[in-house]
Amino acid sequence: MKCKNKFNIVLLFILLLALLAACGPDAPTSDTAFEPFTIQEEGGETDAAAVVDNADAVGTTAVEPAAVEPTAKPTKEPTAVSDQEEKVDEPEPAAEQAAEPVTPPAAPTPVTVILEDAAGRFGDADAPITVVEYTDYQCPFCERHVTETMPQIMAEFVDTGLVQYIIKDYPLDSLHPEARIAAAAARCAADQEAYGLMHDAIFEQQSLWSGIGSERATGVIVGIASSLGMDTAVFSECIESGKHDAVIQQNLEEGMALGVTGTPAFFIDGYPVTGAQPIELFRYAFELAEKGELAAAYVPQEQPTQEAPPPPSEPVDIPIGSSYAVGDPDAPVVIIEYTDFQCPFCVRHQQQTFPQIYDNFIESGDVYYVYKDFPLSSIHPQAVKASEAARCAGDQKAYREMHDQLFDTQQEWSGQSDVIAIFTTYAGELGLDTAVFNQCLTDGEHEIEVLSNVEEGLENGVGGTPAFFINGHFISGAQPYTVFEQAILSLLDE
Repeated sequence: MKCKNKFNIVLLFILLLALLAACGPDAPTSDTAFEPFTIQEEGGETDAAAVVDNADAVGTTAVEPAAVEPTAKPTKEPTAVSDQEEKVDEPEPAAEQAAEPVTPPAAPTPVTVILEDAAGRFGDADAPITVVEYTDYQCPFCERHVTETMPQIMAEFVDTGLVQYIIKDYPLDSLHPEARIAAAAARCAADQEAYGLMHDAIFEQQSLWSGIGSERATGVIVGIASSLGMDTAVFSECIESGKHDAVIQQNLEEGMALGVTGTPAFFIDGYPVTGAQPIELFRYAFELAEKGELAAAYVPQEQPTQEAPPPPSEPVDIPIGSSYAVGDPDAPVVIIEYTDFQCPFCVRHQQQTFPQIYDNFIESGDVYYVYKDFPLSSIHPQAVKASEAARCAGDQKAYREMHDQLFDTQQEWSGQSDVIAIFTTYAGELGLDTAVFNQCLTDGEHEIEVLSNVEEGLENGVGGTPAFFINGHFISGAQPYTVFEQAILSLLDE
């Protein structure tokens, strides 16, 4: 009993530190399912909540209703272990995915957004409708909006004079450490009359500079400027001087004051729209705005009849069953992860934290690591098929390889309609029998197992991804390695 109490105290202290470190506008660590709001149409409803992948998205983040007056790879093949998936409650607001359930009032009050400090402007300043977007250049959901939806908005509404499109900066520093550099780069390009070209190029080449460190990212972005025919000496000096840093911070603080908690976030004539929404939603919103009826379209969505129970406060016994796992099944510490292959926070855990857990505890025989599925289908439409793809690969002894491939290429397939073909291509690259793999995926042979993982996770208090149980003790979100290290060492000392 003394050992158990010791672990609980240590874990509580660790999580307290993690939450304190996460306080602020840019600290989310997990994808969380949330209550969307809807815009009521005749004959039906159009989902106006974040459609993330988010990240994540519906893969994006939630924006609170704005107030009238702003206030301030290991290669070791895992063994089959059990059928379960994960979801985690999101600790703090402001990131690429929904942080808290958001239900706008029936008639929100439009806000006034300052336009003079915008990063970019497109269209007629006298257009009847104004759209203001708060963006993060390192956000995958913003990239999706820029590549899939924004070109249609430009062609159909901006170029025709109906919409003025304003872009403001909202870098989520704790999630995207290079985002602020990219924001400065776009503004420096604007000094050379090349904002639009740089804006598009930064998003199109996001995978080349994202996550490689500030110095290397700056080098890549300077290379982009050179390819666009800009004066790179002047451009580099602009970035190094920090001449735009203050206005970028001003944009961020303004967005926070208006209730922005993630990216992309939009205000259409002052009314909030959250997340990387499809073009159909914007078309409908613009139609209503042109008629002066946008406010009346905001209605609360009915609350779900069934909600996940709160996260467990005591250790829970989760069966491993036939889930896939890596490590020694007799290890003294068992970590069960509930994951969503389309979740950006799960990518972060996979690429930054898991390798250290593997090197320091799994290879030594101290930890047995179990994988469970928890696809957040309401915000990540392709996540269920991704979970199935990993399991179909597992049928051919390649679960871990496909698991890594799906996370490493998340930006390639997230949001795509032909994921079965994409995943089958990955299977071929891994040397699998593609005909067998494709049949497995097309027939949904593992769909029931995936969904049963979700049900199991919900029953045990999982509400978002990634979510973990360490010897039954619940840990939520993409926590830093030190959180796992201290929890594991505490258990090993028992």
